[in-house]
Amino acid sequence: MKSTTRTTPLRQRMIDDMKARHLRPDTQQLYLNRVAEFAAHFGKSPELLGPEEIHTYRAHLIVQEKATGAVLKETVSALRFLYRVTLGNPWAIADTVWIDDAGAAAKDSEGPPFPGAVLPPLPCPAAPTTPLRQRMIEDMRVRNFALNTQNNYVQQVAKFSEYHGKSPELLGPEEIRGYQVYLVDQKHASWSVLNLTVCALRFLYRVTLGKGWMIEHIPYARKPKKLPVVLSLEEVSRFLEAVSNIKHRVILMIAYAAGLRVSEAVALRIGDIDSDRMVIRVEEGKGRKDRYIGLSPRLLALLREYWKIVRPTDWLFPGGRPGRHITRSAVQQVYRKARAVAGLRKQATARSLRHSFATHLLEAGTDVRTIQILLGHRSLETTARYMHVSTQTVRAAASPLDSLPSTILEIPVTTPPKPRHF
Repeated sequence: MKSTTRTTPLRQRMIDDMKARHLRPDTQQLYLNRVAEFAAHFGKSPELLGPEEIHTYRAHLIVQEKATGAVLKETVSALRFLYRVTLGNPWAIADTVWIDDAGAAAKDSEGPPFPGAVLPPLPCPAAPTTPLRQRMIEDMRVRNFALNTQNNYVQQVAKFSEYHGKSPELLGPEEIRGYQVYLVDQKHASWSVLNLTVCALRFLYRVTLGKGWMIEHIPYARKPKKLPVVLSLEEVSRFLEAVSNIKHRVILMIAYAAGLRVSEAVALRIGDIDSDRMVIRVEEGKGRKDRYIGLSPRLLALLREYWKIVRPTDWLFPGGRPGRHITRSAVQQVYRKARAVAGLRKQATARSLRHSFATHLLEAGTDVRTIQILLGHRSLETTARYMHVSTQTVRAAASPLDSLPSTILEIPVTTPPKPRHF
């Protein structure tokens, strides 16, 4: 199968298994794409993931990505094939692993299943909401938490409770410590997962259960200080030229031109483009904060050409379902394909366009405080990290190597030793 993606041993095994079962080429490619998206979501090989991650990913598709029934069916079928056939995991044999709300959504979707699909079994009735979970949800609602935050918090507390097999009301500092050790030592959880777990448990015990004294027993993990991956101007040009679909190209262009997060770019409406004041309105960005960003004249001209072709009515970038905008996962998938076509070797993601926007502004002489406002950062320290990747900063000082005599830099010619035959 022809693909620009580097073929790993596991990917090749799955391809061989599908060919041996005479799956159609388009079905094979579809399965590979869905499994690749699943692995990219966690940043790990599927061999290191299990039922818990499958459940989390399907919830992510339903709640955050608003995935269609067809996408859910495709994902379930691809993962079932991978774990049952290619990996032969015993736990994947049980149908209970594949039953949840994602199966229900897939069943209720319109249209026939795609060729070669394995339909998920009928879903079981949803588990009733416990009084404690309902109280926590209400506490988050009255504090105007974003829906994604509410779902993530509830999910992390549920995992904590399931790990110990008890209600969180019956668990204390020792159980919390044991669960954190489990996440680090056995699950090898990333910093973001550890931080999300801590935030969820702190909210539960401090707010919902009123046990403020528990906070000191729920420590945060040290955040790794990673620098963002930045593309050069030439790499940005190559990347955008590799996108042929006009909607996909415009959405990636606006993400770079305005420094938008992917979630902010997909949620733009036509009314957010103010051509009179030459600004773009970002409504309820991260932290539910609104902000304005300057509108480039070249971007405005491109948006007008885009509108003439696509004719959007509400969402600037409509999705496949009526009344919905394009999903973040769709944009991220477009980015990965364009990165491969453009031949970019950097491990960049769709968020790298936002990092490149900030870095290029800094290198052009824009002050850090202005960039902070444009990006919507709460702390100036967050924005200041771009100084560590700006060429004006890292190349400001000459290397002391350049001060050494030129003779030192000459590579000595050595005579190779004679070969030994015994």
